[in-house]
Amino acid sequence: MDEKEKSGDAVRSVKEVAESEQKYRNLYEQSPDLLRSVDLDGVITDCNDAYAKNMGYSREESIGMSILDHTAERSITEMSIRFKEWKTSGNIIINKEIWLKRKDGTIFPTLLSGANIKDSAGNVTGRIVSLRDMTEVYNIRKTLEANNEKLQEQHYQMIELVKKLEDTNERLKKEKEQTAKLAIIGEKMSQMNHNLRNPLHVIMMNVEIMNIQAKKAGDNATISKIEHITNAADSMLVQIDELMSFIRDDTLELDNQSLNQIFEKAVNLVKIPQNISVQLPMQDIVCKCDPNKLQIVLMNLIANAKEMIQDNGKITIRSKEIKNEIVIEVEDSGPGIEDDNMPKIFELLFTTKKRGTGLGLPYCKNIIERHGGTISASTNPTVFTIVLPK
Repeated sequence: MDEKEKSGDAVRSVKEVAESEQKYRNLYEQSPDLLRSVDLDGVITDCNDAYAKNMGYSREESIGMSILDHTAERSITEMSIRFKEWKTSGNIIINKEIWLKRKDGTIFPTLLSGANIKDSAGNVTGRIVSLRDMTEVYNIRKTLEANNEKLQEQHYQMIELVKKLEDTNERLKKEKEQTAKLAIIGEKMSQMNHNLRNPLHVIMMNVEIMNIQAKKAGDNATISKIEHITNAADSMLVQIDELMSFIRDDTLELDNQSLNQIFEKAVNLVKIPQNISVQLPMQDIVCKCDPNKLQIVLMNLIANAKEMIQDNGKITIRSKEIKNEIVIEVEDSGPGIEDDNMPKIFELLFTTKKRGTGLGLPYCKNIIERHGGTISASTNPTVFTIVLPK
C-alpha cells in the first residue's frame, strides 16, 4: 500500500471516530434520563442538559462538584458505600434507589445505573451514571400505599361493623326471648296475684291472732312454729311482689337521699339471722335516686348474700364517690358464685335456688340501668358493684 492510500485510510479512520463520538455525544445530550460522568474521586466531569436542568445547576456549575453535593441526606450513606464498592471491584451498578438534592434544596427519588469508562489500555478511569427520575412513580407508589392503608382501615372498620351487627342481632334475639318470657309471666300474674295474695293475708291475720294467744299462754313451742309459718308467708309475699315489680314499669321518683338510711332500712327488712353480721359504711353519701326502688335492689342483694352464707359470716356494704359517680358494693363471706353461672345471673328467669323466681337480679339490673347506672358481679369473694351517676 502506497503512502497516498495509507493517508486516505487514516483520514477515514479519524472521520469515523469523530462521527462515532458525535453520535455518542448526541445520545448523551438528548437522553431523557439524567446523565453525568464522574472520575475515580467522585467528581462530576460532565453531565447532559436534562441533568443540569433537573438539578437546577448549569453544566459549568455541576462540573467539578462532588456527587455527594448532589445527593440528598437520606442517601448519603448509601451513595458512599456504593461508590467505594465500585472503586474496589469495578462492578457496574443497576437500578439502585438514590435520592438527589437540587440546588434549591428539594429532593427527589431516582434509579441509578452506572457503566465504566475505560482508557485505550482498558483501565477504568471513571463512570457514566444514568439517573432516572422516579418522582411520578414514587408519588403513584405513595398514593397506592395510602390507598392500601385506607383499604385496610376500611377492612378493619367493616370487621368491627360486622361484629357490632352480630352483637346487635344477639341482643335483639335475647330481647325477643325476654319479651316472650315477660308475656308468659304477664298473662299469669293477675290471676296469681289474686289467688295467692288473698289467702296469704287470711293466713297471716289468723297466725297473728294465734301468736298473740300463744304469747299470753307462754307457749314457746307454738310461738316458734308460728314464726316459721310467718317467715314462709313473708317469703311468698316477697316473691309475688318481685313478680309484680318486674312486670310494672313504674316511673322513677328521684330525690336526694341518704344512702346509709336506705342501707339500714334494707337490712332491717331482710331479717338478718344472728350468725351473720352486717357492716355498713361509716361515711354517708347523698345520692339522687328513687329510694324505694333502690331499697328493693339492696334488699335483693342482701337477701342473696344472706342465703349464700351457710354458717357464721359477714355482709359488708361499702359506698364511695369517684369523680362523677357513686359506687356501692355488697360483699358476702359465702363460698362465691360458680364460674359457669356468672354470665347468666342477670338473665331473666335464671335461678339456682329451689324457691327462686329468677326475677330478683334482672329486676335489680333493670332498676339500676333506669337510673343511668350499671351493676356487675365478681366472685371469690362475691361482690355486687353498683355504679350510679351523681
